[in-house]
Amino acid sequence: MQAFISFGVNQIKWLKAYNTLQRQENNLDLWVRAEPRNPVQLWKAHRNLIKTLGVIETLRPMHEALIR
Repeated sequence: MQAFISFGVNQIKWLKAYNTLQRQENNLDLWVRAEPRNPVQLWKAHRNLIKTLGVIETLRPMHEALIR
């Protein structure tokens, strides 16, 4: 009987976890943006991102690892 109760409790826990994740997933914004038609827009966006404080420091370790 104890094994059956444990099984039932586990099923309820898994169902609650599944429902929580499903609710979170349903609220996500999954829109995919199109690439800009003008390459200059992409270049400007990249340049602005790189100028943002802390971006270079964050990306440097990953970049160095890729180069090696």
